[in-house]
Amino acid sequence: MATLHGSWLLQPHVEPNSDHAERITPDGFFIWGETWRRIEPIPADGQTSLDHPFGLTEPELLTLLRSLDQSRQIRWPVAEMLLAETGRSRKKRSESASERFLRAVCAVPTYRLDGTLWPQHSGAKGTELEGVDLALGESNGLESSPEATLELSDWQIQGVWLSPLEAVQFLQSLPLSSVQDDSLGWLGADLRFWSHVVRWRLDLLARGKFLPELVTQPDGKKLACWRVLIDSATDRSRLELFARQMPRVCSTYRQLSASSVSATDSSPSSLILEFLNSTIDAQVRAATNQPLPPSVMVKDLALREWVQALESQVAPPIVTAEPQKLERLETSLKHWMAPVQRQAEVAAFRMCLYLHPPAYGTDWTLEYFLQSAHEPAFLISAKVIWNNPVDRLDYMGRTIRAPQETLLTGLGLASRLYPVLEPSLQTAQPKACQLNPLQVYEFIKSTAWRLQDSGFGVVLPPSLANQEGWANRLGLRVQAE
Repeated sequence: MATLHGSWLLQPHVEPNSDHAERITPDGFFIWGETWRRIEPIPADGQTSLDHPFGLTEPELLTLLRSLDQSRQIRWPVAEMLLAETGRSRKKRSESASERFLRAVCAVPTYRLDGTLWPQHSGAKGTELEGVDLALGESNGLESSPEATLELSDWQIQGVWLSPLEAVQFLQSLPLSSVQDDSLGWLGADLRFWSHVVRWRLDLLARGKFLPELVTQPDGKKLACWRVLIDSATDRSRLELFARQMPRVCSTYRQLSASSVSATDSSPSSLILEFLNSTIDAQVRAATNQPLPPSVMVKDLALREWVQALESQVAPPIVTAEPQKLERLETSLKHWMAPVQRQAEVAAFRMCLYLHPPAYGTDWTLEYFLQSAHEPAFLISAKVIWNNPVDRLDYMGRTIRAPQETLLTGLGLASRLYPVLEPSLQTAQPKACQLNPLQVYEFIKSTAWRLQDSGFGVVLPPSLANQEGWANRLGLRVQAE
């Protein structure tokens, strides 16, 4: 049975042609396939990479994709590369399909024995090599040979390139399952992984977790891009979880050029972020079909040119303006995004608001803490922080850098989302603020989740952690007249 594979190519893909020139293809999703077949020993002649003997050829891959599309197991998104054969314009479609086919390199577990190479199929028995899940073939018996060594080796593969939007449509059509069964034997672990990432991307889009940026290229050009915003503790945890769960092969796909093959692996987190950035950027541009509003733009800033580039469908989205205006725009954007970027940084400690019920009376206390980003149960109260005016605070085996600055910065950012905090910031050493029952109800109902989604910690009393029947436990009563 053939298996379908694929992953995001982080760097521009380069393919040699017959004239030894290079054709550069933009970042995108690369799909290829492999199948079981009998192979002979392959001499290790010192080449950088050889053709993968299990890899599907162009006609074989098209046949596999056509079969999956006709059985409705996938939804093929490439309009100019039709999979159905009607014979009328088959030649034209064949030429379009050939333009989509590229060559790439990925690392495959390979046995080396007596100067020969034996690549292993991904569906064979699993083992580990230096902490990397690999595949061992059982048909050649090399796993029992003491002379054979198992290592990761580069092999060239041939496949289809998809644009970011096409990749999203394709991955969303894949079945969601964390368990491999016979009916999904054609679905490789790498494609299964990306099908889950693309669903997370939908959640990020729905919550508006993206921002426009001005990106400086190595050649000095300025690009207007939309970028994902990973600032909440939940999204950070999801990114870390996806990075840990990513199949090793996903980070070994490399660009192939006429001169050399890149030997640098992509880190899992950077690969996921590049996928999110590229697909979100493409989808936001596709959705912004409204003309630029005739608002008054600042003459000293290249604001209009930047906004136009953010809406442009032409790649690359270069912002063309006078250097002085671009420099002022870049400075203004840095100041505008500074609070968000600071929150998005993976810091060891974050601002946390701890809600205490009243010991007597009706007022509640919202106390200020610093919370460990990786261990939420570890809290340092504002009282301890103000009693220790140091640059590095050692507390219960932990070291907190600039604790007072971190606390004040977090309070300032939190007060933008929850203005009730502002009066307490007028004191020299803010430690807490008082809330009446109605404010507590509003805090739990509409503010707590916004603070958490923006990267702040929120701790509620155990009796209020369950979001059922808040009003009764807060002592509120509704009376109709």
